[in-house]
Amino acid sequence: MKTKIYIKVFCLLVVFVTFAIPAKSQNVQDSAYIKEYRAALNDYLEASGTKNTVFSMVPKIGQLMKTDYPSVSDKIWTRLCVNLNNGFQKKMVDIYLPIFRKYVSLEDLKAIAVFFNSPAGKNFAEASPKLAADGMEAGKKLGAEIAEELIRELEKEGYAAKTM
Repeated sequence: MKTKIYIKVFCLLVVFVTFAIPAKSQNVQDSAYIKEYRAALNDYLEASGTKNTVFSMVPKIGQLMKTDYPSVSDKIWTRLCVNLNNGFQKKMVDIYLPIFRKYVSLEDLKAIAVFFNSPAGKNFAEASPKLAADGMEAGKKLGAEIAEELIRELEKEGYAAKTM
């Protein structure tokens, strides 16, 4: 049960991190270019609030896991979370570097980071977790409405769902 929650939390993070990123291919392999792209990606992840969102999830996941490990002290949980956050800062950039390079040019990534460093971008970054949560809820409702309407239309045409 707890594992499913952890997987869902991770999936939500992946969706959030890749939310609303424009697509543009980039296949440059030059190491200086990669270094510059890595720096721009790190700037974007910082400015957009993505890193903070991900890092704020580590203690929340730890809280969920506390029930499975009741003998672990708060001091140990804090130490583990701090160590994980430090390690994941570099790992996060490493994980997303090939994904971003596949769809976002260096120039676009820099422009996106500039936006997120602007007042409007900072406001958007602050609102993004709430937008994602509310959007997910609205998406569930819309999906249910679509499914209900499809069922009604199929039944009007004489089709019935397969029974188990």
